Amino acid sequence: MDIRHKYKDIEGSRREFTVHVFSEEVKKRLDAVYEDIKRNANIPGFRKGKAPFDILEKHHKGAAHERVLNDLIGDSYRVAMEESKTVPISLPQISDVEFKDAKEISYKATVDTRPKLSIKRYKGIKVEKKKVVVKDADIDKYITSLREAYAQFKSIEDRAAVLGDYLMCDLLCEVDGKPIQKEQKNILLSLDKQHTLPGLVEGLAGIEKGQAREIKAILPENPNDPQYSKKEALFKVKANEIKVKELPEVNDEFVKSLGAYKSVTELKDAARKDLAKREENRLKTDMHNQLITKLLKDVQFAPPKGLVIEESERIMQDIKNDLQKKNLKKADIDKRVGELKDNAGKEAVKRVRLYFMLDEIARIEKITVHTKEIDNTFDLLAQQSGKSKEEVKKHYVDNQLLGSLKNQLRENKVMEFLLNSADIKEV
Repeated sequence: MDIRHKYKDIEGSRREFTVHVFSEEVKKRLDAVYEDIKRNANIPGFRKGKAPFDILEKHHKGAAHERVLNDLIGDSYRVAMEESKTVPISLPQISDVEFKDAKEISYKATVDTRPKLSIKRYKGIKVEKKKVVVKDADIDKYITSLREAYAQFKSIEDRAAVLGDYLMCDLLCEVDGKPIQKEQKNILLSLDKQHTLPGLVEGLAGIEKGQAREIKAILPENPNDPQYSKKEALFKVKANEIKVKELPEVNDEFVKSLGAYKSVTELKDAARKDLAKREENRLKTDMHNQLITKLLKDVQFAPPKGLVIEESERIMQDIKNDLQKKNLKKADIDKRVGELKDNAGKEAVKRVRLYFMLDEIARIEKITVHTKEIDNTFDLLAQQSGKSKEEVKKHYVDNQLLGSLKNQLRENKVMEFLLNSADIKEV
């Protein structure tokens, strides 16, 4: 192919190409395109395939030039990548396109390339691990949570509500005389001293079944919803029922009702093992974070700018979706765009840099993901989601997520490798 190209490396692991396609190549492609058009075009006054060039050009010049331009940019770009031994990791950004008198083509193509990095030391990284300790108080808390899950609420008919009770009630909240949401019917409200609205809870002490009250209270601070943060609200409450929560006694009868244990001792032993496993997983995550922090500090390189931008946009969208799920209004989200973009940008740089570091370690250590490991992951995901393995696999295939899954599994294996080869000090 008759082209000339050159490149220069620019900031952010990017390479900028200047490509020139000579007139002979352009003419050859134009002739081929017009021949194709001539064979298939229906032009009034001429039989198919018999229209002269000037008539073809008059009717199809724009389409022919556009087709040649697109084809030659694509073909010459691939040649430039191959001859320069450049392996792009993103789609090119094409700019400064010139098609001079339909004779010569020139343009610039900017691509992200794999950053050059040297990880001199990734084995034997020093990390600290705390001892796994499960206290009796932790077991008591664990069992209390089980009792809470099996608690029963008993209606009280012979007295007014006191702090610690539960109120089945209708509730409407107004700020500046306007409801901030629809009235909530027959909701269960805890009259707990530690409630986020202590003014409301204290104002409901002494209320009787069937009675209605209006109570003023200050709404809590809420960065995700600044419109009502720390504002005075009027709560209109009607008490439908007063209830007390009764927790089951911890005895063998209760334990047997859970289905998995025969005695309190057996439940406590199982609780200790479960809590120890949870703590072990938490400490493992902490050690992973120590490894990541030290790698990011020790290995300095500029991540590909294009990938950082893409990752930052993904993070921003995830943040916005999360805030919208929390019912934060779009106007309030827009007010924080600058802050959110800054945080997303910093996180994106961290993620992209970490990806290339783990990828480089995987390359050096020949860490790969096998088909069986992906298959086992589908089994696990199916079990967790309650769907069939075939449904899970189809979701990943249809949404082109297999590559991401494989990358995640490989990163997990690299982190396990780093942890197994780390210098772990128990503290």
